[in-house]
Amino acid sequence: MLFNMGAKILLVDDESQAIGAMKPKLESWGYEVVTASGGEEAIKKVKLQLPDLLLLDLYMPEKDGVETLREIREFNKELPVIMLANFATERVLRDTKGLKVIEFVSKGYEFHRAAGLIRESLRAYQQEQRKVAKKGEKKTILIVDDEPELRRALTIRLEASNYQVLTASDGEEALNKMREESPDLIILDIMLPKMDGFKVCRLFKFDPQYKGIPVIMLTARAQKEDESTGMETGADEYITKPFETESLLAKVKEHLGK
Repeated sequence: MLFNMGAKILLVDDESQAIGAMKPKLESWGYEVVTASGGEEAIKKVKLQLPDLLLLDLYMPEKDGVETLREIREFNKELPVIMLANFATERVLRDTKGLKVIEFVSKGYEFHRAAGLIRESLRAYQQEQRKVAKKGEKKTILIVDDEPELRRALTIRLEASNYQVLTASDGEEALNKMREESPDLIILDIMLPKMDGFKVCRLFKFDPQYKGIPVIMLTARAQKEDESTGMETGADEYITKPFETESLLAKVKEHLGK
């Protein structure tokens, strides 16, 4: 599942032919596209349309991309911006310093190369927006275990302790929910269908965007080498079943700072 399917992009270019070439491509990638033909129109649409990303032509008459972005940054500091330009001079790089331009991308035949950049920029922005929205709300914990009764028991106990709880029953579902929801902490079983907990933890912890999220490995396997492997994959704690729920809850509070 893409993080940013249906995200809104504001495409700004004074050349109708350029918009006519780029807009269908963006829509084919799954985005909603709003257009503007100049700087003043772009500023108004950023305020009214609230796009998730701005594709801004650098060279436009009346108000160029740098001047337009400078005004936008007065009221919107975080909107992801990719400049459309076949090249950027040293002066342009100097003028855009501090305006948080992600990259300069050609709007010609190489525009298709922007697909990955747009996707990753939107993902980072949307995750940051979710973090901001979550401030002051309950901490979210993802429980990953293929035993329904254990998931249910832990959910009841954690919700009673004022946590929001998500669950997953296999490794693939766990990875999807981790990336979609960015929980504050993960309780992860090792013996899982489709993908074991070691691999899930390794894939998750080795991603710079998620490595700071605490992972408590919860498993019936008590061998010392398993604990060592768990720690090597980036797990923060390793607890074997059976366990005292209060001990697990204490570890959760310790890692979440509450």
